[in-house]
Amino acid sequence: MKDHLPDAVIAAAAAKGSFLASVTAFFAGVTANTIAAIGGLIVAVLGLVVSWHYKRREDRRREEAHRLVVQRALLSPYEDDAG
Repeated sequence: MKDHLPDAVIAAAAAKGSFLASVTAFFAGVTANTIAAIGGLIVAVLGLVVSWHYKRREDRRREEAHRLVVQRALLSPYEDDAG
């Protein structure tokens, strides 16, 4: 039983050490250029979403205005000729 305890401790330490080494390697590999590229991508996607949202709102407003113009023209077609 005593022989197995040091092996378990060594295996646990090795697992933790390899995890720490992989995390360190990942963050060491991330450079300022990578961070800037990821940041630029996030800003571009956010800009696309905001632009799409406001364009949709503008289209809805134009459709409503057109509907009102058509409705007004159908209700009183001779209003412009009377003046």
